[in-house]
Amino acid sequence: MVSWIQAGAISINPLNWKRDDTYSGKELCLGARIKNVETGEFDVIPGAADAQLNVERGVVVPHTDVLAPMEERIDFGPESYHGGDYTLWFTNIQENVKVRTKVWLKVQ
Repeated sequence: MVSWIQAGAISINPLNWKRDDTYSGKELCLGARIKNVETGEFDVIPGAADAQLNVERGVVVPHTDVLAPMEERIDFGPESYHGGDYTLWFTNIQENVKVRTKVWLKVQ
């Protein structure tokens, strides 16, 4: 377990947009944006990762075989996908931004 998570941390599930521990299967993942090491281009891979919150720790826990453990970044350690969390749920986050922007523009 990594020690850099601060007490009281909160997260949101990027597949169902809830802050509880409801499991979201990888079928809800619209697409991860993963760099293809052979081509150097980014591929969008639907169903790449599931997501579930560990509400006690305030973190999103993915299970995926798309990525090998990532290189250590800012002492996160190889067991952490924090350096790629936007990558794993890229298309879901992108779609959420579109929806929120449309709603915000209607309110203005």
